[in-house]
Amino acid sequence: MAESGINHFDLAMDVLKEMTKRFSSEGAIRAFIDRYQEESLALFREWAADPNVHVRRLVSEGTRPRLPLAAPYAASRKTRR
Repeated sequence: MAESGINHFDLAMDVLKEMTKRFSSEGAIRAFIDRYQEESLALFREWAADPNVHVRRLVSEGTRPRLPLAAPYAASRKTRR
């Protein structure tokens, strides 16, 4: 999703939100945080209050600066210096 959907933020994020209810999407959202930081964080504020526990977990785990098995996103690399 991060490769094929990166130029389609709204559609890709809708798909990732639905996917995370069935699979892990934490690694995939990191590319969107890099490219669309403000839009992503605004959307994650909404998702943090979502009734679905998996969507809330996507926000909390996907925004972790150090996520096992996933590359750090650009903003987290800047804050660690």
